Amino acid sequence: MLAIDLPVNFLYKTGGFFLGLGPNFSYGISAKANLSEEGDEDWYKKQPVGEGGEEKSMLKRFEIGANLTMGYQFKNNFLISTNYTQGINNISGYGMDEGGEGKMHTRQVGISIGYIIGK
Repeated sequence: MLAIDLPVNFLYKTGGFFLGLGPNFSYGISAKANLSEEGDEDWYKKQPVGEGGEEKSMLKRFEIGANLTMGYQFKNNFLISTNYTQGINNISGYGMDEGGEGKMHTRQVGISIGYIIGK
């Protein structure tokens, strides 16, 4: 699954250490699975579901999550941080009443190394 994430963190900094939390907005770009010999299946593409023929996608593209980050900024402006994001809303396109699997959320863990430009 490929997505664009936009975390909006509110940071608290003491000395070189920082801790932040806030919302994360995620938009899915690609979610393909190779489930058959016919090729990849796009989980964002709408397909007929059930007897009524209503079209739904396997996954919803937009997800809201909660983000936590912490790290350390060195005196030479280099920094290292880690973050964790937990999806909050259900991104499953099929509900349990439609024979689907129920709820689905994403989780992400990341490590960053950076350099602060300027002061």
